[in-house]
Amino acid sequence: MARRNVLIVEDNGDQREALAITIGQWGYDVETASDGQEAIQKLGTFPVHVVVTDLAMPRLDGIGLLRWMNERQDMPPAIVMTAYHDMNKAVTVVHELGAFWFLEKPFNPDALRVLVARAADFRSLRLEKECLERRLAYSGVLGEMVGYSPAMQRLFGLVQQVASTSVSVLITGESGTGKEIVAQTIHQLSARKDGPFMAVNCAALPESLMESELFGFEKGSFTG
Repeated sequence: MARRNVLIVEDNGDQREALAITIGQWGYDVETASDGQEAIQKLGTFPVHVVVTDLAMPRLDGIGLLRWMNERQDMPPAIVMTAYHDMNKAVTVVHELGAFWFLEKPFNPDALRVLVARAADFRSLRLEKECLERRLAYSGVLGEMVGYSPAMQRLFGLVQQVASTSVSVLITGESGTGKEIVAQTIHQLSARKDGPFMAVNCAALPESLMESELFGFEKGSFTG
C-alpha cells in the first residue's frame, strides 16, 4: 500500500514539529502548515489523505479552513484539535462543518493515531466508492436511473457533481420524466443518505397553505 499523506496545521512551532515527528513514526508522509492560509496553498499542490488542524490560529483559523474545505469537492477528512473546552464548538465543527473528529488538548497520542488511521481509511473508501459510481454510470446505471444515451451520461455526471455538495438543487422537466427518481438518486449519493428522503406533492397543496406546510407556522397563525 502506498504511503498516505497527512497535513498538520498548527501555529505553535514546537507542537507542529512534535506532531510531525510522531505521525511520521506511524508510517505517514507528513507536511506542515502554520495556519489555514498556508494549508490551503498546500492542499492545492499535492494529494492529502488526512488533515490534522488546530482551531485557533492567525490569518485563517481552523473554522475558516473547514469552511473553505466544505465548499469544495474531493477534500480529505479533517481532525480538529483545540485547547478550548467548548462542546458547542465541537458540535459545530463536526456536524455543521463536516470535520471527521474533534480532539481536546492535551490528548492521548494513541487516540490520535487511531483517528488518523480511520480518517485515512475513510478517505480511501470514499475514493473507491466514487470510482465504482463512475464505472456504474458509464455502464448505464446510477442509483435508480438507467440510461445509455449521451444525454443520460451527462445527467449522471451532473447528479454525481451536485450530490457531493450541500447546495440546493432545482430539478425541472415535463411530467413523467423522472424528476423524483433524480432527486432520490442525488439523496442516495449524498452525505445525507442515512437520513429520510421526503417527497412532497406541491401540486396537491393549496397555495394558501403551502408555505406553512413546507416551513411550519407559529401557534395562533390560523385563528380567526
